[in-house]
Amino acid sequence: MNCSWLKLQVTRSTQVSFSNDNNCWLVGRSVDGNSGTGILALHRCIFWHIGTFIGQHYGSCSFLTFMFAVALSCFNIYLRFDDDFRSGYSQLDSQSEIEHGIFLNFNGLTKQPYTVMLVGESVDGGSMLRKEQFMVMRNEIARGLSTELNITSTTGFFRFFPRYLKDLVLFSDDTQFNVIESALTNPGPNAQIGYPVAKFFGQNIIMARAIYGYKDGGAKMLAYSFGFTGDNPYLEFVKKAEVLWSERLKSDDNNITRMRLFGDSVVNSEISSSAFGACPYFLVGSALMILFVFLTLFRYSKNSLHAFYLTFWTICCPLLAGACTMAIISSLGVPVNCAMLITPFLVLGIGVDDAFLMIHHWYNSQKFSKVARLRYVMLRTGPSITLTSVTNITAFLIGSYVSAPDLRLFCLSAALAFSLDWILQVFLFSPMLLFLKDVKAEVPLIEKKSTKSFGTIYSEWLRLTWVRVVLSLVVLAYWTAGIYGGVSMEENFSPEKTFDSQSFLAKSLVQNEEMFRDHEIIRVFINKVPNDAKKLMKRIKQFRRIEYLCSNFPIWIEEYDAKGLGGNATDIESYFANLGMYLIQYPNTVKDVLFSNRIISRVEKIAFDLCVHGFGSWRERALMLQDLRSKMPEGFSVYMSESAVLALIVSSRSAVLKSVIITLICMAVICLVFFPTLRGAICAITSVASITIGVVGGLYVMGADLDTMVLVNIVMAVGLTVDFSAHISYHCFSQDIGLANPESLVDVLQAVAVPSVEAALTTVILVLPLYFYSVYMYVTFAKTVLLIALVGLIHTVFVIPFIISVTACRYTKKK
Repeated sequence: MNCSWLKLQVTRSTQVSFSNDNNCWLVGRSVDGNSGTGILALHRCIFWHIGTFIGQHYGSCSFLTFMFAVALSCFNIYLRFDDDFRSGYSQLDSQSEIEHGIFLNFNGLTKQPYTVMLVGESVDGGSMLRKEQFMVMRNEIARGLSTELNITSTTGFFRFFPRYLKDLVLFSDDTQFNVIESALTNPGPNAQIGYPVAKFFGQNIIMARAIYGYKDGGAKMLAYSFGFTGDNPYLEFVKKAEVLWSERLKSDDNNITRMRLFGDSVVNSEISSSAFGACPYFLVGSALMILFVFLTLFRYSKNSLHAFYLTFWTICCPLLAGACTMAIISSLGVPVNCAMLITPFLVLGIGVDDAFLMIHHWYNSQKFSKVARLRYVMLRTGPSITLTSVTNITAFLIGSYVSAPDLRLFCLSAALAFSLDWILQVFLFSPMLLFLKDVKAEVPLIEKKSTKSFGTIYSEWLRLTWVRVVLSLVVLAYWTAGIYGGVSMEENFSPEKTFDSQSFLAKSLVQNEEMFRDHEIIRVFINKVPNDAKKLMKRIKQFRRIEYLCSNFPIWIEEYDAKGLGGNATDIESYFANLGMYLIQYPNTVKDVLFSNRIISRVEKIAFDLCVHGFGSWRERALMLQDLRSKMPEGFSVYMSESAVLALIVSSRSAVLKSVIITLICMAVICLVFFPTLRGAICAITSVASITIGVVGGLYVMGADLDTMVLVNIVMAVGLTVDFSAHISYHCFSQDIGLANPESLVDVLQAVAVPSVEAALTTVILVLPLYFYSVYMYVTFAKTVLLIALVGLIHTVFVIPFIISVTACRYTKKK
């Protein structure tokens, strides 16, 4: 190439000299002697040009970049917040999608119904089947359903505008509550409370969905469920009324019956409140981090004005990246969820790493011209900064592929934020260094001393045989413990992980677990009714082999057969000839049968309820559903409205394993592309895998579950841990120095490890307050970042130098 290049020669004392060479690449022979020269030359060519361009146009470059970022940030006026637990933290797998489709088809619906449930229990711990306790709940139901929707003619869709919540109710447990009310207020033979079946004017009413904890004529809890069509045009008004009703119950000082309202909007409202509740913790962490950055930079510059100036731009660039990210997302019409609120603070905590590295090399260079000094900084830091940015972006893109919708948006926003941060660091922060009036080195260069420095002694100590044996055994034990922790983590997920564990709703969800542990009703659909009645009954009887089935709960087809209504008929049409008679006595069964061509004896589709017990937590229910599916007879399918959330629980282990393997492979490929030598790439990849193992094991020790949030955090950890290994490994294997010499490794550690430690500490300070917030999602994020910093620092001081020294010595002996 006939370009005018400058040849960079790096010495151990971090001094550089430049010489003109009209026909050469900007090269420094790799430590392998002959490998990696092309990659290294390409890196230096690119960043020599970037450094030269920015150095010659630093005023216009910084001004245009800053103004563009500020202008883009103005689109945050379109910012809106929205959280939806059911759609944001669930993902239909193939089985759940089929089951939901069967449910919708059977009921003639186009969308899942929107269901709300009011649960009541006696304050004194006694039965709810007492007149005073029951009537308090009954009156609350009437009051709640009379909540005004505030629909006006401008917001209405039809000539009829529903005024109250009850005007839109599609189905409810009103029949069951009428039975209880009649039995308590007018005792007699017409209304007799029983479980699972009650008598009401000669009809049998199934009470299992309304009564929980039934024993000796008493019930610990009552549940009143009501629902709306999922495509109701007034559904947003329903959700607002639901939240309003729930807020009234929070402030209710009733001392007879304690009531809680459960619905998607109540959960979503709590998630949003908890998200904004995290902001003070982030702000405290940000303030402490800014103070630490200022003190650290003052150590470099020894000038308070310089330190203030550098602190401002160190913080400004990642903040602008976060603001621009939110602006781009908002301009696309995508609402910001609680997980995405982490993005600006995440890029702030990680983004300062690059600034520290640049500042460190800026103050440790000789007194060149401004352009030459910036070019030196870009040559020394540009490739490794780019490498860590690419790995972070790649990790989050992979995380977006395997995570739930809301966490997918978080991953995509983080990937975008890190992309913008790289641009701002290179084209805004680096030219800002040139505005410093005093450019001479304030940190003295390393001089040879007659006595060995601590770093030299430490480097030589790493080369002792017994030290290497001990460190190897320690690392193997550490890997074993980390892998054991990862394997031992339990798959689990629940709504309360997304909001404050001390909130009113979180404490109320204990009732839900008690209810589900007592019993839960699950729908079963017969997709194709067999023509042979005996074959149908044979398949129905298979359910009685399920050990966790409620023994006293009837399957209506068994009841129909036990009453002899089917006779001895073998064909299915004759078998159900008396179905009309049965429906009169058991009116609940009407919803379980679809007839063909309006002929009541010609049954086309059948459904029935199953009652299971002993499963309270979401994890238990997920495993139960998985087992129940495996025991379904041919042609039968099971349906649970939460199956999409439950599917994430049972698939989380395989999803985490798959995503980590894919991420590590991608990190390996990126390292191979960026590193000038194969040995350097292997050192970096080994370090990344080792740190990730430690983070996973640490999360297990700190009580984290294997869920979709931990999945994203682990993938994030894989990307962020590259920062610790990439800078050191790249600098070691890109210089024309002999790493077998202890002083060579010391020079690299002093040039890279110190700013890496400083950057890690800033991230720790930022997220540390979040560790004390009582929201699992944010606490897990804080734990992950703290573990990344702690394990990463240990690797920076011990493991990475150990790996580098081993590979260096082996290479030297081989050579």
